[in-house]
Amino acid sequence: MAEGALLPDDPLPPIRELASDLGLAPGTVAAAYRALTARGVVAGRGRQGTRVTSGPPLPTRAAPVIPEGARNLASGNPDPRLLPPIGPALRRLRPTRVTWGEAHADLDAWTRLAREHLDDDGYPPGRVIAVNGALDGVERSLLAHLRPGDRVAVEDPGFSRVLDLVVALGLVPQPVAVDEAGPRPEALAAVL
Repeated sequence: MAEGALLPDDPLPPIRELASDLGLAPGTVAAAYRALTARGVVAGRGRQGTRVTSGPPLPTRAAPVIPEGARNLASGNPDPRLLPPIGPALRRLRPTRVTWGEAHADLDAWTRLAREHLDDDGYPPGRVIAVNGALDGVERSLLAHLRPGDRVAVEDPGFSRVLDLVVALGLVPQPVAVDEAGPRPEALAAVL
């Protein structure tokens, strides 16, 4: 699934069939299906079998009580009053109608521009990937490099949705205290 071989709503093979194909005991495959179901990666649909979901559901938290005078950073969103007006930028856009999966006329130009900026900033050559926001990028990175049960250093305090994502992916968050300069060295050393 992480490699994209299975897409949302794709069926998984029946347990006995997969166990036979892999040379495993059916109980082993059933345990794997249970673990994937518990994480929200797959769901049983009765006679339709077990199917891939659109992704692990992230839990929702009650809105925190923010003390008077404090800034609420939990949502990860900037204060709209601090942003420039968006109207002028939107008027400069030329809308393009692209169906999901179709080639996008501007994608090559965007990729080339991103690569130029990365080169200017001293990042090593490599592929560029477009993501649907920071959280999508974090999720893709975690899925590409980690497996359920792996430990992940997370800022404390940090963006609550990243913590929710780490837990939903079956990873184990390891809090690292931060100050105005970033992670505190002794806290990071303790986690490492």
